[in-house]
Amino acid sequence: MLLSACASLPTPEEIASAPSPLPGLPLALDGRAVFRDTFCALAHAQQPDLVAADPDCEQLLWRLPDEPAATGSHGPADAPSLAPAETLVDDSSRVFIVGGAFSDCFGSASQAYRDGAEVLRSAGADVVRIPVSGRSSAEYNAAIIARELQTAQLSPEDTVILLGYSKGTVDILQFLAETPAMADYIDAVISVAGPTLGSATADTGDWVYDVFIAHGFSGHCDPGDGGVIDALVTERRQAWWRENSPPAGIRFYSLLGIATEQHLARALRPSWRLLADQARLNDGQVTPQEGWVPGSTLLGFAHADHWSIAVPIEEELEFFAARPDPRPYPRSLLFQALVRYVVADLSGPDGAPDTRGKSGQ
Repeated sequence: MLLSACASLPTPEEIASAPSPLPGLPLALDGRAVFRDTFCALAHAQQPDLVAADPDCEQLLWRLPDEPAATGSHGPADAPSLAPAETLVDDSSRVFIVGGAFSDCFGSASQAYRDGAEVLRSAGADVVRIPVSGRSSAEYNAAIIARELQTAQLSPEDTVILLGYSKGTVDILQFLAETPAMADYIDAVISVAGPTLGSATADTGDWVYDVFIAHGFSGHCDPGDGGVIDALVTERRQAWWRENSPPAGIRFYSLLGIATEQHLARALRPSWRLLADQARLNDGQVTPQEGWVPGSTLLGFAHADHWSIAVPIEEELEFFAARPDPRPYPRSLLFQALVRYVVADLSGPDGAPDTRGKSGQ
């Protein structure tokens, strides 16, 4: 543990020149250039001051040396046409958000993409948060996801996107494995900082849960089955992948985070040091190697820690979530960009939905 005790957080210059955390990623699975264009176009349209001095959004999405050249197809020149939120989705798109561990423990401050979801809802989009149990196992939450989607009365004509933040990705994968008939209705899964292959922080985390979290959260949220940490243990996650294969007809996308000193929450520093033993490029909870969904399209590396990439937890945990640079990450823009990118990617060349893989049609 000597390395983790002494390791320093990487500087922006070190990250920008670092080798890829995912070496050998096929070009066909590298969506970073187009996603950057999509994100930047929205930023220029909705928050121009945010990117006035950073037109390519390199302070918000890391540009590593192996990122493909920008396409320009969704670049700043297109910004005026992207201003209305209603242009981001079509009437057939339905987005379901599955939050992470303890997502029901701190009110709306622990809800992934709370503000971005409201932007799209106000424009008439169908964006729903699935109320999973923040302290429960993947199996427990898979049943909740199945129940909620059954209630939603999905149609084969719908474009259905599931977005999992953190452990929400693991819950979604479990749902797909346990409920193949319902999986036929799913078009895409977006994983944001999901510990898909487990997390070293969970491997040593049972005692933290038993001693601190279970008691500290006892008055904040339902205990569920208490299996939240065990669901993320590396050995268990890798065994899951040996036994399961996600449905071939669903497209998967991964967005990951890499934190710097200025943007790492106080409470995530110990876990960042733990992960530094294997990778200094991490978000304080998950490394890119742990978080990339095998076979998924890589959308990018956000300049954010594990919390700021998706939740405004600083509203409830001001001390623990404090960062040297208090400026919040533009999560609403990020969420809108994720939805826009995936909806476009799921569409055929003529703009019509691409329904490949939906056996229900």
